[in-house]
Amino acid sequence: MKRYKWLILAGLLIAILGFAVGGCGGTIVITLPGQGDSLPVINSFIADPNNITSGSFSTLIWSVSNANMVSIDQGIGTVESTGSTSVSPIMSTTYILTATNDSGSTTAATQVTVSGTPPPSTPAGLPIINSFIATPPIIPTASSTILSWDVSNATSLSISPTVGSVGASGSTSISPATTTNYTLTASNAAGTTVANVQVIVSAVTPSPSLTGLPVIHYFSADPESIVAGESSTLGWSVSNAPSVTINPNQYRQLSFDPTESLPFYPSVTTTYTLTATNSAGTISETVTVTVNPQPATLPSLNWAGTWDTNWGTMHLSQSAGQVTGTYSWDDGKIVGYISKNLSGNILVGTWSEEPTYAPPYDAGDIEWTMAPDFNSFTGCWRYGSSGEWEDCMWQGTRIAP
Repeated sequence: MKRYKWLILAGLLIAILGFAVGGCGGTIVITLPGQGDSLPVINSFIADPNNITSGSFSTLIWSVSNANMVSIDQGIGTVESTGSTSVSPIMSTTYILTATNDSGSTTAATQVTVSGTPPPSTPAGLPIINSFIATPPIIPTASSTILSWDVSNATSLSISPTVGSVGASGSTSISPATTTNYTLTASNAAGTTVANVQVIVSAVTPSPSLTGLPVIHYFSADPESIVAGESSTLGWSVSNAPSVTINPNQYRQLSFDPTESLPFYPSVTTTYTLTATNSAGTISETVTVTVNPQPATLPSLNWAGTWDTNWGTMHLSQSAGQVTGTYSWDDGKIVGYISKNLSGNILVGTWSEEPTYAPPYDAGDIEWTMAPDFNSFTGCWRYGSSGEWEDCMWQGTRIAP
């Protein structure tokens, strides 16, 4: 096949790095055929703000290098390489900036979302299309985007191609194989109103750092192989995300910190998934912690038994290196593991209580140390899985084996 046909299929997706402070709209960039190092470069193309109420204004701001001509659709036309212009769309609208030189074109898209009842823009009685957008408007091959819409005063609605009849408001996931124009048709007895949105499909998958998606710089386990009862410290660095979560994880819903680490105590080999989410989408990475069987503990040390503690009577059982049990305060539960040391006298794990058995108020970490006579212990506890210990006065005395 001739080279230019391959070039047509090989678009380079780029997006503007990051979002402007104050909620500026993210930008997705796609480069069309030409010689890569001489194509126009769209340094930025944003809508500020990218969410407005009906009748308000947003400012489109752009900066382009190495272009002979720059234009923006939706009736704006040819513009300078660097500039800004105010827009006040009556419905949610995607703006596409195209920069061109002798080597080819580069295109960027940004959206302005409009909320509230729009001013009349159609003859009285006709349906009103309040919004019709694709999020994101540019996707890599074999990916999907979300079409969403909101329509007033219509008795029938349909989206073509492929979607068919729809309700007055909603959304649907689509996966076009090629760049496709979607048409929303709203009808009633007075007539028909139509809106269009284009979904651009590129053959190249963009880097998350260039699409407005979260960026996971690293996600690691140290060490990656432990003995049952030991901890592995999961560490991560994430940017452009308001929150991250790690699963499987019954007790820890992690508030966002761009760089953080926490100890985890898997009882079996476990693959952890870190998920970072923002309005543009979700990025995930995994890491596996291998758990090896723990050597049998010394026969003289056993956490199993009935204990009198300052949180009520506690009943513990032990199987190899795992200790589980209950205590009377708020139907509490204990799950722990004997740490890897010569005596096995340190128990680390979690407590949980009614009503939710979950953080931030009803679950957290424990670390207990058995006394040399094996008949009493003292230890620390806290809410959740990080931060300062609440106190180190959880005490217990064995009252039965």
